[in-house]
Amino acid sequence: LQRIQESVMCKKITIVKGILLTLMCEGLEINNHTCESVSQKSMRNVASGVENCSDLAEKSIETKCGLYMAESAIPNSGLGMYTAVDIASGQKITSEIVINLADYRKEDDIIDSYSWNEERTRSIHEAARVESLIPGLGALVNCHPGLINTQFSRPKTNSAGLHRYFDPGVGAFSNFHDFTVSASQHIQAGMEIFVDYGEDYFVDVLENDWIHIPMEEDYEKGDNIIWMFWKTVHGQVDTAHAKLLWTFIRQLAAHNGRLLAALPSDPNDIPKAIKLGTAMLSVPNVVRTSEWLEKNGQCLDNIRPGQSTLEQAGRGAFATRSLRMGDVIAPAPLLHIRRDDSVIKYAEEFPDGTTNFFYMNQLLLNYCFSHPRSSLLLYPYSPVVNYINHDGKEPNAFIRWSGRKYHKSEWLD
Repeated sequence: LQRIQESVMCKKITIVKGILLTLMCEGLEINNHTCESVSQKSMRNVASGVENCSDLAEKSIETKCGLYMAESAIPNSGLGMYTAVDIASGQKITSEIVINLADYRKEDDIIDSYSWNEERTRSIHEAARVESLIPGLGALVNCHPGLINTQFSRPKTNSAGLHRYFDPGVGAFSNFHDFTVSASQHIQAGMEIFVDYGEDYFVDVLENDWIHIPMEEDYEKGDNIIWMFWKTVHGQVDTAHAKLLWTFIRQLAAHNGRLLAALPSDPNDIPKAIKLGTAMLSVPNVVRTSEWLEKNGQCLDNIRPGQSTLEQAGRGAFATRSLRMGDVIAPAPLLHIRRDDSVIKYAEEFPDGTTNFFYMNQLLLNYCFSHPRSSLLLYPYSPVVNYINHDGKEPNAFIRWSGRKYHKSEWLD
């Protein structure tokens, strides 16, 4: 039930050859490769009171990956996000940036499929019409209406300590940040993470006369029906009487396509549905083992957002653990966007009947990869990668195409 069944290209961001992030430099911004390159003031901001570079070695190290990107348990839904550790109800999972598109009026395109309502992102006053892009849990995560296990809080808005009158960096990055996603219930280790797209998304985009997607209330009704059936047949679901009764029950539910889709078609699956619930039964692989995640997934929490150590850069991405040369910092699936969609066109009419057109670039352009002569923009939408800044003098990361199966290498031919 992903927002769009897209062709996904992925790129990996890795430590550049010859530069090594050591334990001593744990927590530094990833575009600075030595502790000495960061001012003491910035170091204190990053290391929460650490007075010198050597003190960083005494900080606790987050060694185990907690979030993975891997194939979603929902069939034909592409990639999804999993937790490798238990997450308590109310615990923060991640925080993200919000990238607003002003006066964006194109509908039913890839941006429309991945954008959020401006009210949810506190962006209603940014323009007459706003589309909000939220990387990470606002784009990579899928929705299963019966298994939603997250909740959103609205972002903070500030210019990262820069002043709009004095600092040229203001306007080059989004003021909307710390869009927090937390667990709405206990999430067990290995579980896929799901957000709430809203019922309208499924009605407008996916459902038709042949496809019915159960909502939360349909799974709840389904759970009640199978429990009553279970008690009626005394747990003997494989008898001829039980099979006939279950066929009759499904025929009665046929007028409600969503409810029918929530019910198991095979009565032999009812014992599992009693134990797990109809929602969990609908996606048997929704909980993965740690071994499966390590083999088939890619770590998503090697970096976190923070105040950048680069002047005028605003916020940046910082390592959460030591990374060796050649280690993958983050995978980055990409949305393919037309360059024209990053331009705002305004018209001004004059009394003599003439009209002048004005063109402005959307802020989105600063968060995409492209070539000046290309009509294609590539927008990365995995967690935190949009915080990574540019450093032409001392970079410690580079980008390469992924060798994973979701990378469409034929696009590069």
